[in-house]
Amino acid sequence: MDKTELVTYLFLLFLFSFCIINAEDASLDIEIIGNQPLYFTKNGGQILKLKANNLKDCSKETPYIKIKLLGARSSRLVTAKFKSLDGLEGSFQIPDIQSFSYGASDEGRWKAEFKLLCPRKLNEIDYVLSYWYTEPYIQHIFPGQGFFFGGYMVTITGRYLKVGNPNIQIRIGSLKCALNPTYTDGIITCTIEDRSRDKLFIQNMDEFWSSDADIKVSVEIKFDGINLSNLPFTFQIPTVIDMNPQSPQLLNFNGPILFGLNVALKESDNIIIKIGQSKCDVKFESTQTASFIECTKFEPPSDKTNSEIEITCNNVQVKFHHSISTKKQFKYLCMYIF
Repeated sequence: MDKTELVTYLFLLFLFSFCIINAEDASLDIEIIGNQPLYFTKNGGQILKLKANNLKDCSKETPYIKIKLLGARSSRLVTAKFKSLDGLEGSFQIPDIQSFSYGASDEGRWKAEFKLLCPRKLNEIDYVLSYWYTEPYIQHIFPGQGFFFGGYMVTITGRYLKVGNPNIQIRIGSLKCALNPTYTDGIITCTIEDRSRDKLFIQNMDEFWSSDADIKVSVEIKFDGINLSNLPFTFQIPTVIDMNPQSPQLLNFNGPILFGLNVALKESDNIIIKIGQSKCDVKFESTQTASFIECTKFEPPSDKTNSEIEITCNNVQVKFHHSISTKKQFKYLCMYIF
């Protein structure tokens, strides 16, 4: 081989190598198209769209996607459907997670990585992309306690609550909780059904009101029929936990007497307060977990030194904390005539 032939041979060898490298480099460029959500339900079935610049190196056969679920002992091959081997848009269908030997989730999700695979050469493109399998993950409920009559809103936080637009049903103990349809992936709100006017419900609660213990129940949150919640909730006995003034005090017959209640009252709740035999005017304000009641304009009782205080809410008697006596020895100013 003379010098000219050697130079020509080396040049052709360089050119061939350059083309091979460029072809391989081109095939490395695979990407997910657009701002697609990369969170999918465990059932799979969704389509993920891809783009690769050059697939000719994969031969004329349809390439595959090799999916590996992290932590699983097996992988999956699924067909990647591209419009042509020139690298136009393509896609593949997310397989059911049941096809993997998957373990426990990472707070409601499992990570899957995938590569492009040439069928005949069996060489994987060294460019890894990923997506996530998810299931709704419940974290907290606030408030975690409330009046047994219901009628108030609770907030439930979590992750992936809206992935796949599931059918959601919520019960707190025996009471339904109506879902606010504008929920997000991270926050659900629902309103516990109001039983404050249900006479049969109230009659069936006699044993509850006669006890001194709150009732602890479970929060059931079903996504497409499957309960994914183990959150606790406490239905409280309405109890006066604070009162001002305490006895003995000098008190004008117009009041006020202030009460702190351990449950949040709503506007429709019927609160009646009696000082002796006299009803007082009642105003109250509520936070999410408590109420502050003001009692004014009551007539002084006939026994000015031993006045019984009684509070009812929706015809049910409100308890007083053991540290507060319901018999108050008030001295009424303005009522003593000398």
